[in-house]
Amino acid sequence: MVNLSSIIITNITGIVLMAALLFGGRFYAKKMLFDERLFCVMVYLTIAQCTIEVLSFLIDSRLFPGARALSVILNTLLFFNCIVFVFSWTVYVDYKLFGNIKRIFKVYSVLGIPALAVALLSAANLFTEVFFVVSPDNVYSRTPLAFLPYAVSFGYLIYTIILVYIYHRKISRYIFLPVTIFIFPIFIGSVIQFLCYGISLIWISTAVAMISLYINLQNESYYIDALTGLYNRQYLTRYLNAACAHEQTIRRFGGRKRSSGEMWIAGIMLDLDAFKIINDTFGHSVGDQALKDVGKLLKDVSAGGFAARYAGDEFIIIKQTTGEEELERMMDEIRSRTQEFNGLNQRVYQITFSMGADIYKPKEDSVDDFLKRIDDRMYEEKRSKKSN
Repeated sequence: MVNLSSIIITNITGIVLMAALLFGGRFYAKKMLFDERLFCVMVYLTIAQCTIEVLSFLIDSRLFPGARALSVILNTLLFFNCIVFVFSWTVYVDYKLFGNIKRIFKVYSVLGIPALAVALLSAANLFTEVFFVVSPDNVYSRTPLAFLPYAVSFGYLIYTIILVYIYHRKISRYIFLPVTIFIFPIFIGSVIQFLCYGISLIWISTAVAMISLYINLQNESYYIDALTGLYNRQYLTRYLNAACAHEQTIRRFGGRKRSSGEMWIAGIMLDLDAFKIINDTFGHSVGDQALKDVGKLLKDVSAGGFAARYAGDEFIIIKQTTGEEELERMMDEIRSRTQEFNGLNQRVYQITFSMGADIYKPKEDSVDDFLKRIDDRMYEEKRSKKSN
C-alpha cells in the first residue's frame, strides 16, 4: 500500500534540508577543494533523488501518453544515482583520511568496478528488465536482481566504516568524520524501504545524514589547524575549560579525593627551535613544510591524548599521566622520536624543540595560569639552550 502523501512530505523535507545546505553560504566559492566538491555532488544527488522518487510514485500506474517510458527513465535514474552517491561517499571518506588524489585513482580504478557494473546494469534497464519491471499498464515492480544494487551499496558503506576504523588513528590529521552516524540512518532507511515497497525513507534518511556530516565538517573547520592538521587553540581552551568545569562539579557535590595512581591531565608546551632561521634561509614554503612535519610528528607522539597548534611555531600536547616521573618520560620520548624523525627524513632543516611541562590541577589552576606556567618553563629551556 503506497502512502503518497507521506512520500511527498518526506522527500520535500529532504529537498528543503539540502537546499538549506546549498544556500547556507558554504558552497559559493568558485574554487572548492576536492572533498568539498564531492560533498556538493552528494547534496545535489540527494535533491535529485528526492525529486525523482516523488515523480516516480506520482506516475506509477497512471495511464497517459509516454507514462510508461517516463516511469522507466525515472526508476533507472533512481538506481543509477544511488550507486553514484554511495561511490562518491566512499571516495569522499578516503580523501578525507589520506588527502591523496593519486591514491584515489590507483585504489578506485579497481574498487570502483562493482559500482561501475551496477551503474551499467541500471542504464541497461532502459532497454531490458534488470532491476525492475514496468508493466504495460505502467505498474512498477522489482525483479529478483533488485537486491544487487542494495548489496553493492551496503558493501561500500561497510568498507568506509572499516577504512575509518583502521586508519583514523594512524593518519597525521585530526578529522571529524562521523562515518557510523552518517551511515546508520541510511542503512535503517534502506532496509525498511527494501523490505516494504511503498515506504519512502532512503533519501530523507540520507538528507538527515548529510546534515549530521555538515555539522561535523563545521566543527572540523573551527577546531582544526589547516596547515598542520592538529587541533587549534580554540579546541585546546575548550578542552581545558571542560576539564576545569568537571573538576569543580565533583568538588561541589562532595567528590572524593584523588588516590595515588589516578590520572592527571598533563601539558607539554613545545616551541620549534630556529623556525625564523628556517623561514629566512629557505623561504616560507619550506617553513610551512617544517610545520607540517611537526604536525605529523606530534600527532604520533600524542597518541592517547592530542596535540594542538598554540601559536605560530608553538604547540601543546595534552595527555593523561600519573605524575611528574611519567611526564618526564613523555618528554624523553618526544626527544627520541624527534631524533629518529631527523635521521629518517632528509630535510634541509633539523626539527628540535624547547619544552616546558607541568600537570594541570583544576583545583588550584585557572586555564590561563596553567598555560602561562608551561609557557614560562618552555622559555626557561629555550634561554638555557641559547646561553650554552
